[in-house]
Amino acid sequence: MIDANDLVVAFKDKKNKAIFNNQLLKMFKEFGGAEKDALPQIMDVLKAAEIDCKRASVIGKLGVMGVKSIVKPKVKSTKKKDEGPSKKDLIAELLPLLGLSVNDLTTLPNLKKADIQTLIDCYTELVGEEVKK
Repeated sequence: MIDANDLVVAFKDKKNKAIFNNQLLKMFKEFGGAEKDALPQIMDVLKAAEIDCKRASVIGKLGVMGVKSIVKPKVKSTKKKDEGPSKKDLIAELLPLLGLSVNDLTTLPNLKKADIQTLIDCYTELVGEEVKK
């Protein structure tokens, strides 16, 4: 573990910044790198040593030292929630009911999906025909 006094001395040395950067890199590796989310731990050590160094500055210094992935990558959810039929599907369902083509109503895609669905529902309610899906 790096001594807080060594960190303070290295931080105040404005001529040779590589010493402080090397200590940051050493701490980053000791805390497990990006996989173990080492950056908040480094920030806690710097705060405890009363070193005024911002998070972005630490990320920049680690980047200069060759660390490519500094923060843990966010896990993207692969499951897509069910949002019902697409706008394209709803338009394709509505136009035959009205006896129109895509060229007849050029502003129809500007409507929201809920509005298009409301038009379909109104048609089925007024005419009494079931929509063929």
